[in-house]
Amino acid sequence: LCDDDSDGIEVFDLTLSEDQVLSDVGPGAYIIAYYEDAALTIPIVNPTAYSNISNPQTIFIVVEGVDSACTSQTTLLLEVVDVPTLVPPTELEVCDAITLLDGFEPFDLESKTDEITGGNPIIEITYYETQAQADTGDPLDALTSPYTNIENPQTIFIRAEDLNTGCVVSQGITLSLVVNPLPSPEESPEPLESC
Repeated sequence: LCDDDSDGIEVFDLTLSEDQVLSDVGPGAYIIAYYEDAALTIPIVNPTAYSNISNPQTIFIVVEGVDSACTSQTTLLLEVVDVPTLVPPTELEVCDAITLLDGFEPFDLESKTDEITGGNPIIEITYYETQAQADTGDPLDALTSPYTNIENPQTIFIRAEDLNTGCVVSQGITLSLVVNPLPSPEESPEPLESC
């Protein structure tokens, strides 16, 4: 599971492994028990909501046939993995050049990806107009470049996914888009005189 608060502890549903555990046994009824120790002395009483006690942690599983009383054992590795580490980006600024003084310009959002990921190629960044869209992560809502801002300044919401673990961060990191006005010098400056 992904570590949602950087403490190395998460709540696992150990029963999600049962289909795989029973995949090589024949038909019949089975009792599956989970233990924290190899000696099978510390039973896990609620396998659907088990908080790991170390990271990683090995869980010991005993499968017993109801009819035959035969048993078999295996292990299950629990691992809490870190979510992507992101760097808050500086503002993305462009000059108001295409249509002067309107405050709307196209932005290359991907120009900030390396800054946000710290150059880590296994972190995928997508950009969204709202926090709700970033949380959901629907690819149809993702912004594509060139993206023209809809207000000035505008906050864009960032979603990051670790391509190896599937862990996602969608809150806490935003990107500000700013369109700066072009300088407007006086049309006829005063003449310079020298003696």
